[in-house]
Amino acid sequence: MFEIKSNSSFLKLLFLLITTSASLINGKVVPIKKCCRAGDVIDVSVMKCRDSGSTKWAHGHLLYSDTDNEHGEADVSGIDGYSITSKIPQCPGTGVHIIPLRDLDEHSIYAAKFRLLPSGKIVAKHANGHWITVPENSCVDGLQNFEESGDLYSGSKNDQALITCPLLEDES
Repeated sequence: MFEIKSNSSFLKLLFLLITTSASLINGKVVPIKKCCRAGDVIDVSVMKCRDSGSTKWAHGHLLYSDTDNEHGEADVSGIDGYSITSKIPQCPGTGVHIIPLRDLDEHSIYAAKFRLLPSGKIVAKHANGHWITVPENSCVDGLQNFEESGDLYSGSKNDQALITCPLLEDES
């Protein structure tokens, strides 16, 4: 049997644990996995990272508090900051999949929903209507140059994409 004796060192330790836990819950840093380095977005015409011009990428369009609310943009009041890492996934076999928030007809790539949660997880809406967590090495970023006209990055919500490795099917 475990016995706790009421003494001042135990109470100090308990207080420290409670206040540390509270600060981690109330003030947090959201980890964001961006595909391209700061100042760059994905150029659809060449499928590479390129300078985004005067409009820089921001995460605000993608951050949601949960998957239940259609318009559930996150309450950022408890967020102290963002930690952004940049890396395009390396996928075996067929390579990466790009999932935009708008159709890219001329590239035969069609829109799907995805969200960045305050935990840093990225979720996407599966064809069956359920939200699924995408692989850990996925990333999000802006898109530019959808057509031959040379569109620069607009910064709009619809000009965002998820880059991920294909989900493996169960072989059972």
